Amino acid sequence: MTQADKSHAEAFERFGAHLAANQIDLDKTPAVLGPWVEIDSTTEKFTGPFAAAANRLHGRNYRKPFVVPQEV
Repeated sequence: MTQADKSHAEAFERFGAHLAANQIDLDKTPAVLGPWVEIDSTTEKFTGPFAAAANRLHGRNYRKPFVVPQEV
């Protein structure tokens, strides 16, 4: 197991512990995980084979007057 795999496994264990602490039974309601994505911290955009789908979910179209400016 690579270090990245260990890190992901540890994160999922913490996720499971959090759900269990909130009475969510993963045996009754299994977690569904999507593909792993990477993010470019400079552009704040996802990269890799699933980037197009992930970037569509990163943000939203706001209705006026509740618009978030591109630069704050």
